[in-house]
Amino acid sequence: MKYLFNDVEVTKEKYDALCSGVINSEPIVREIKEEVTPAKKVVTKKVNTSGASKIDRACEIVAELRNSLTKEQIIIQLMLSLGDITKGNATIYYNKAIAKVA
Repeated sequence: MKYLFNDVEVTKEKYDALCSGVINSEPIVREIKEEVTPAKKVVTKKVNTSGASKIDRACEIVAELRNSLTKEQIIIQLMLSLGDITKGNATIYYNKAIAKVA
């Protein structure tokens, strides 16, 4: 016969003790896990030493490369040259530079 107390299988002696109110059970020991937070990424901003704005530099790059590279290649070059910008932002810079240069 199985003896269950709070859905946990126990021995007959422990079941009788628990039912009679005499509890000789071991204390519950729980592990506490320390959460380790990962180190935050340090982002350094590129300082514009030339004094030109990003759109001015984009105009220079587009004017220099528009006859030799495709639109996608120029956008990738803008992403690399203008700093940490997304492809969407580089496309915007490309479109504004084409409008200024043309």
